[in-house]
Amino acid sequence: MGVKISAVDLENSVAGSHLYVANDDDEVDAFKRELQADWEGVRKKIELVNQGVCVAASTLGSLEALLQFLKTSKIPVAHIGIGPVAKEDVTKSLKAILADDDKKKKKEWEKYFSFNLNLFF
Repeated sequence: MGVKISAVDLENSVAGSHLYVANDDDEVDAFKRELQADWEGVRKKIELVNQGVCVAASTLGSLEALLQFLKTSKIPVAHIGIGPVAKEDVTKSLKAILADDDKKKKKEWEKYFSFNLNLFF
């Protein structure tokens, strides 16, 4: 169950994160730090590598669940993100097959997992 919010300047919001109501600029800064800590918490749960799959999800919780699955499956992760997948994100996933050294090419990692997201090119 969730809540749909409609407002201006929501482009940088993260679905699945906490909702805060700030009464002044000091509270805004404090809440930004808390949200950044949430994101860093997700990043600390997974070790990013140079060559691996790329993962994007529509919400923070979906991303955490997928990362846990990949970790238990011993699938390396090179890049993570929340929100729509852009052309730049897909080019990151190509690093595994476009490596200069043939020994470094990993065709099995030429994947970009995205769930419930639009692709923007």
